[in-house]
Amino acid sequence: MANSSDSLFVLIKSMTKSEKRHFKLSMAGYQAAGDRHYLRLFDAIDAQKIYDEKAIKKKFAADVYFNQLARVKIYLYQQILKGLRNYYADTLKDIQLNNYLTEIEILFNKELYTDCKERIKKAKAMALKYERLHQLLRLSQWEMVIADHVSDIAEVDTVKKMAMAEQQTVVNKYQEYAELWGLYMETLSMSLNTGQARNAAELSMGNELMNHPLLAKNLSTYVAENLRLTVLVHDAYRKGDAEVMYRVVKKTVQLSEAHPHLLQERLNSYFQNLGALAGLCISVNRSKEAEGLIKKLRVIEEEQQSKINFKFRMSVDTLEIDLLKKQGRFEDAVLLIPALIKKIKHSLGELEPLDEMLVYHCLFGAYFGNANYKNAQFYLQKIITSQHQELFKNFHDNARLFNLILQFEQKEFVHLGHVLRTTYRHLHKHKKVHATETVLIDFFRKASKLTSANKRLSALSDLKAELLPLSTQQFERNFFTDFPLIEWIDSKLQKKDLAEIMRERYVEAVELEE
Repeated sequence: MANSSDSLFVLIKSMTKSEKRHFKLSMAGYQAAGDRHYLRLFDAIDAQKIYDEKAIKKKFAADVYFNQLARVKIYLYQQILKGLRNYYADTLKDIQLNNYLTEIEILFNKELYTDCKERIKKAKAMALKYERLHQLLRLSQWEMVIADHVSDIAEVDTVKKMAMAEQQTVVNKYQEYAELWGLYMETLSMSLNTGQARNAAELSMGNELMNHPLLAKNLSTYVAENLRLTVLVHDAYRKGDAEVMYRVVKKTVQLSEAHPHLLQERLNSYFQNLGALAGLCISVNRSKEAEGLIKKLRVIEEEQQSKINFKFRMSVDTLEIDLLKKQGRFEDAVLLIPALIKKIKHSLGELEPLDEMLVYHCLFGAYFGNANYKNAQFYLQKIITSQHQELFKNFHDNARLFNLILQFEQKEFVHLGHVLRTTYRHLHKHKKVHATETVLIDFFRKASKLTSANKRLSALSDLKAELLPLSTQQFERNFFTDFPLIEWIDSKLQKKDLAEIMRERYVEAVELEE
């Protein structure tokens, strides 16, 4: 990742070759000597791998033009944005529609009303096709303003009948869309703050929201239907229902594929949903489908890399690692980690907290399954000591329980006692000591005092008997989806590697899938 927060550096390094070429050609067209200086600064920054302002100042120390470097950087930043606006003027629909609206206003001020109406017609066709509701409203208003200025009774009557009805339809759709955005933000907030519900009180938090009539029907616009499905995904996540999440996310992907012109425009959203679907396939034992989706993601990534956000491209790597873990191929999973770490370190943007936690969890599981407990501990501690514990409570609570398993696995029984006490205090403080946690804490409290391997095996057998009924309960199954707990116990009882147990479970799941 970039060591500097300098936004000019990030902006320049994020530009594609085509964008850079277009910008340089546009700047070269200026005759002012100053613009050539800006290109020199552009090239100097572009040549750096990590932003180094001292090196920039040293390079241009003898050049009076760069005495006020901060001012020069601000101007260059503004020129790049201007160049990018021009570059995308013919491809990004919002820019095109805004340009139409600008032209309409200019032509209106010149009293060229016929030309205004021609542009309104073209703009409305585009706004309808790409569901730009707010711009449709503005275009309808322009129709009424022009009719008013022309003062043609026939035109006024036509606009009165058509534009007003059209505007009311758009207003209704926009209101629908706005209400869904409100529902989306509410459910997103619950997902990030609470995670999966762990008791009846948390589960009931979103019930009133989910009774909203808009959520019970298919909606007429793509943008509204896409939001509706996303709200349903948030609700299914809150309830810990992976099967419902799988079905709804699949509908979201199918919705995008049914609107190819919108899919291309919203490629990041489509790519993200494909990745989410692949992850859910792994969770619900649809591994063959997951493999196909990951291949599809790789093809899109290769063909349209410049259009896909880094965090979505990186998530394909973690999906591959998660699938290998599910298949019991921990050695292969670990081999993919160095390239992923290198990719993250060399990225320009910062990972968001949730994405960061998901990467750490992914790497912990791969190293744990490969019996590389030192590295497993390293990534697990990154979750436990994260500054965002209040944001992803379930994530951190589970990480502390994984730590107990890790200490037991390494036979660190003295340290296990200390970890056990801090874990219990943490869970009790957050009122999170539920059945699975209670059973595990009781087991580790006893296990830390057992000196005989046979007694530990007997205790593990009892632990499995207590956990199996919990693994299917609504408020408990979250832990079992985050860590292969039963498989880990079986590996101890059967004296096999965890990888072997995971492979056996994978084969069974594939047979059921077929």
